[in-house]
Amino acid sequence: MSFFSLLNVHAENTTFYEAEFIDDIYISKYEYATGITYYLKSRFIRRSDNNEFVYCIEPFTLFQDNSIYNEVSNLDVYQKDKIKKIAHFGYGYKNHTESKWYAITQLMIWREANPSIGRYYFTDTLNGNEINIFTEEINEIEKLISDYNLNPLSSTPYNALEGDSFAISLNSMINYYQSDSEYVTIKNGNVVVSSLPEGEYEFILTRYENVNNKPLVFYTSPTSQTLFERGDLEDKTLLLKINFHRSKITINKVDADTETTTPQGEAQLDGAVFGIYNNKNKLLDEVVIENNTAQIDGLKFGTYYLKEISPGEGYELEEQSYQININVKNYIHEVTAYNKVIEKKLIINKKYGEPDNLLPEKNIDFEIYNSNGELIRTISTDENGHVETILPYGKYTIKQFNSTDGYLINDPIIFIVNNHDDEIIELVDYKIPVPNTHIEENTLLKYLKLLLLLLL
Repeated sequence: MSFFSLLNVHAENTTFYEAEFIDDIYISKYEYATGITYYLKSRFIRRSDNNEFVYCIEPFTLFQDNSIYNEVSNLDVYQKDKIKKIAHFGYGYKNHTESKWYAITQLMIWREANPSIGRYYFTDTLNGNEINIFTEEINEIEKLISDYNLNPLSSTPYNALEGDSFAISLNSMINYYQSDSEYVTIKNGNVVVSSLPEGEYEFILTRYENVNNKPLVFYTSPTSQTLFERGDLEDKTLLLKINFHRSKITINKVDADTETTTPQGEAQLDGAVFGIYNNKNKLLDEVVIENNTAQIDGLKFGTYYLKEISPGEGYELEEQSYQININVKNYIHEVTAYNKVIEKKLIINKKYGEPDNLLPEKNIDFEIYNSNGELIRTISTDENGHVETILPYGKYTIKQFNSTDGYLINDPIIFIVNNHDDEIIELVDYKIPVPNTHIEENTLLKYLKLLLLLLL
């Protein structure tokens, strides 16, 4: 036939014969070019030397007994791929041992190899009516071919977590494959990969089709129809790509008021302790905030809860609990946790005057220094001598900067913020004392006499 070219010719020493009939199975072949229908009872064609069965791929070329055939190991045709799979999964494959499977396989080969030159179908008797039988058997062979052609694995890498084995649920055809790695197990339609360290991995899965332990061979003769003897399909390989990831939860600690990582006053965001709990509220691990961050990694698939156990110095405990769901799609999580600094209100009421006549002292400035001696704020009293400010956690020195003319300035005050209780400071400026310039007469005479004696 014109649809194939022949290569790799071997010795011309092979003959074939038409062998036993297959009871109650009849086939008709209708040739489009001539309009002729050929009726025949199904029968085997076998090699003369070893009785191995072969198939015909030229349905309208007559078979001649005792014709000498050339052995051809390769055909450069599109149909070759399909017909060799039909022959492989047809008669003789696993439980396909009844003679009917030979007739079914032969009919399917004609339909595949020569679809444009004729029509091929089963009949109820020789030269009988067309019947629709062996549908299930034909579908079974087609399904085996389809499964063989199918690549059940994704071309993109699968994702798994370090510390967990990873199972891919596929159909039963994956059971035909074997793995080249001790880390991969194939069973009951599942591919299970053992837990591996973080990294990218590739595994080869191979399907070995050495059912016949021989290659597919074609035979041609100038005086008879072309035949072929089934052989094994090529080993088929699948590439399983899988990336094992290490789960990671990053905690970023932020001041709730400023929404920055800079702590207020002398408070410290660092030093806060967080716990990671399972869904039964069991503490699994603790981490400490350092440089405003902490990390928990290596957790397996599951639902977890992140809670602050103790805050950094000078901050309130954060009550919120963070739910973390670790799965194959979400294994990297980042949580921003906020803390409210401990702060208190400083209230200064400033007065001046005599004890029995104190007046509000306005426009009095106070400078506030932190424990490092740095000026952080200046505040001034209003017309009522009142001023207030809120200071974060820490130790401060409050210095009065000015006063009403003729009045004293108060000594510096140490102010400590370690709770939320407002603190009121009452300050009074009193008059600067005037020196006593009056000296009694007798005392003056004594000084004069002493001076006179010194001069003499």
